[in-house]
Amino acid sequence: MILLDGAPVVDKRSKVKVGVLVVENDECFGKFAVARLMEVEVGLLERLEGLNFALELRLADDDAAAAAVVVNYATDVLRKLLEHPHVVESAKKLKAAKVVVIQPPTPSGNIDDEPSEETHPADSRFVYVFQKEYATVDPATVQLVGTDEVTTCIGLAIRNPATGMTSVGHFDSAEYAAKGVEQVIASHGVRDPTVFQVHLVGGYDETRDLYESEFRDSQGDELQSRYSLPLSLKIVQTLQKSKHMFEIGYLCILQLNTIMGANEYACPAVRGLVVETKTGIVRPAKFQGGARGPDTTVRLVCTTTVSSDPSWDTSLLSPYQTNSDSYIIKPSKWSRVFETYARYMLSLNDDEFLQTFSTSPYAEGPDFLENCRRVFNFMLKSPDWRETFPNGKPRVFTRAEEGGWVQLTS
Repeated sequence: MILLDGAPVVDKRSKVKVGVLVVENDECFGKFAVARLMEVEVGLLERLEGLNFALELRLADDDAAAAAVVVNYATDVLRKLLEHPHVVESAKKLKAAKVVVIQPPTPSGNIDDEPSEETHPADSRFVYVFQKEYATVDPATVQLVGTDEVTTCIGLAIRNPATGMTSVGHFDSAEYAAKGVEQVIASHGVRDPTVFQVHLVGGYDETRDLYESEFRDSQGDELQSRYSLPLSLKIVQTLQKSKHMFEIGYLCILQLNTIMGANEYACPAVRGLVVETKTGIVRPAKFQGGARGPDTTVRLVCTTTVSSDPSWDTSLLSPYQTNSDSYIIKPSKWSRVFETYARYMLSLNDDEFLQTFSTSPYAEGPDFLENCRRVFNFMLKSPDWRETFPNGKPRVFTRAEEGGWVQLTS
């Protein structure tokens, strides 16, 4: 259940109106459809599966063939959240905050907060998650956890205020969002209903029309958002259906996270977040290349190719190991077809590359092209995944005393 200011956004006992399409038989007209409204308890809706909570009903009346109920309950909850004064005001504050730049470990420290004067201890330990990854960290071991480069993606942070255990996930598709959210929650290992702090950052109005609602155009018709809106809906739906309670902190997504870029296209205002595990403080963040943990190229190859791995079960990848403060990067069994695909992608100019590979070609950050081409160059040099993962064994890294990472040899 999602909470705002300690109260449910929608009470389970309240009723909402849903549309019903009833197929009936008539002596004169034969079968025809009648649109009706009915009231259904929220608690019932949350037990139904599917993005729209679709339910097929068999009617008692022999003359009625069937009825289909399509409930836009998740949309209603999300709309209530995005219109709530607390959510709107907190999103404004996050967008106005200084972006924290996380640097690799150096003798003088690993946090650059320019132009802010705030500083962090030189020995701060942090964990970064790429797209399709998540990590849960222990505040006794890790001080900062975060992600960046979210455009149509959503960065999700969940923290247990009682323990300080903090998770960050980087979601890029509504297809596996529900399973990913459940993974993140399960990683906290709590069975009884618990109150968590939750923050969602990223995603923007892909319709590129700042003068219309995220949900309706000027004629009142639904806008067709391909990525950010379906993803946000699925995450909100999963949180709302959970037995746990989630107190909303920052919800800087969709229209609350949309600005006009220098190229006159809409783009996200906040592209990353970092959470201080001991305090729960969340700030917009940018991680420099060397601050994204070990084996970044291989991890990016895995997140790029895992969807083609027949053994993948749509789970988020979780290379960071909470208990040992280490990384175990499991094999992604990519096909040699990627060698041909990589050669093609590397033949494209910048604009062609963005239009072909990006879900937000007009909103990508300066590192996007470099990182993607690094991945495809790796695929050309190592087209067989067994070269990267000999004998199918994972690549293991432990944290060094000076803050870097050391690969363990088998």
